[in-house]
Amino acid sequence: MYYYSKVFALIGFLIVLPVHGQNEQAARKRFTLAAFEQVTDQQIYYRDGKKMIPVKLTIGRRSEEYKLKADHGLELYVQEINDKGESVNRLIGKPIEEKGYLRSLYFIDRSVQSGRLRIFETNDSTKDFPSGAFRFINLTNLRIGVKLGNAAKVVVPGKIATIPVKLPQNKQFIPMAMYSAKGTLLAGSRMYCQAAAREFIVIYPPSHDKQKIRLRYLNQLLAKIE
Repeated sequence: MYYYSKVFALIGFLIVLPVHGQNEQAARKRFTLAAFEQVTDQQIYYRDGKKMIPVKLTIGRRSEEYKLKADHGLELYVQEINDKGESVNRLIGKPIEEKGYLRSLYFIDRSVQSGRLRIFETNDSTKDFPSGAFRFINLTNLRIGVKLGNAAKVVVPGKIATIPVKLPQNKQFIPMAMYSAKGTLLAGSRMYCQAAAREFIVIYPPSHDKQKIRLRYLNQLLAKIE
């Protein structure tokens, strides 16, 4: 009887092992990075466990997709030589608030005041950010009302808001306007929309010599998403 108990226990152990391995494999998040300004002239790395993985940033475009253990927050580093001549990793940025999404877009911005990196995480799943949707991140100190076609939403400073827009299969233009809390027009445009695409829009403060806010766009076709 003792012999059979050991056999059954061994069989159970062998069955559990691959399942445990599958769970570990599944518990990895996928992410991309984006920036509209150069954040450093050094090679950037992110930490995945004990590994330091180099990343490539192209201004105004999404990076390629990277992977990270789901229970680890994103940390970006550069490598430097210390006083002893040793190569060390220096932390240059991590998200303001780590959300724990399994698919993320991290937007990187350099703070004008401190010069430090600000990293914003947004849920990049197609369920949360579907085709035809517009997502806004507000880097100004103003509450900004966004009107997009017949839809409207307020985007508060330092936060992200998504506006889904129902579009026909063909491409079209829809009006977009942004207002201050007092109703002052801050920006206006006609957005070129595609039903199979989604748009990420960053709202920057005005330049020193201008009054209008600045907008930067990051478009993505969902046909490329799994």
